[in-house]
Amino acid sequence: MVLYAQRIDMSVPQRRLELWMYRFMLGTLSDKKTRSLREELERRHKERKIFSELERKLLSAFTVSRSTREYLAELFKTEEKRKFGN
Repeated sequence: MVLYAQRIDMSVPQRRLELWMYRFMLGTLSDKKTRSLREELERRHKERKIFSELERKLLSAFTVSRSTREYLAELFKTEEKRKFGN
């Protein structure tokens, strides 16, 4: 008889993660959930499970030393300039 260790998936469902990301960008996500969001994005990055560009941008914003929202604003502004040439 062979026993297999069942891997428990502790990940946050994608839909909930997206909701947290948008609430963070609106400034309505609590500090506790912001920490959870950061941890989840770091975990997904290590497991190579980050798929959306928003997830990548948020993860990079969490890893810089200055304000996350300030960095995101600059990042999106640069992206718009690149796309639309303004």
